[in-house]
Amino acid sequence: MGRYIFILFSVLLVSLSSAFAQEYGASVDNASARLDALKAANTQIQSIKADFAMTKKVALLADVQHGSGKMAFSKADNRLSLEYVEPKGSSIVIEGDRLYMTTAGKTTTVSAQSNPAMSQMMSMIKSCVTGDFSSLTSKSDVKCFQDDSLFTIVIRPNNARVRRFIKQIVLRFNADNSLNTMRMDEGSGDYTIYTYTNQNIIR
Repeated sequence: MGRYIFILFSVLLVSLSSAFAQEYGASVDNASARLDALKAANTQIQSIKADFAMTKKVALLADVQHGSGKMAFSKADNRLSLEYVEPKGSSIVIEGDRLYMTTAGKTTTVSAQSNPAMSQMMSMIKSCVTGDFSSLTSKSDVKCFQDDSLFTIVIRPNNARVRRFIKQIVLRFNADNSLNTMRMDEGSGDYTIYTYTNQNIIR
């Protein structure tokens, strides 16, 4: 029985790897070198401003939600913000070690210092913008893929508490190393996709 379960588990892993390859292109053999190149290309970024379109699917609901807004990142201020135009009044702001989430005029504040799982989640989100994944490689399973136009990174946190919030993050980068899309799959089965356009990057 044990051998049978091991064979089934091995087949499942191969199937999952094949599914990723079909969706995101071929697996990158020397992933660490490619990640270092991405970090080197983006390490000089001082600020980013961009438009974003958001697609959110809640597992328990049939309808897909849509939104849009402005993304801004400032290295000097250690601040990343998503200010929604639609739905109006909503925002997500990471500033220093604090996360601010505003919905319908009500703001919730979370401190990373009092919540290690939230701290790692915030680091993951910031890394999505800056392209520096050095702090995540020891805490997450990271796989890289390349198709004809986009370089894809799939990040799965090892920490079970973090996976309650984020099951995995999928990042797709353009040829110039700017972030094209970010997909966050939550532990609940919900997912959110952000697509970035009209990027103004200052190095």
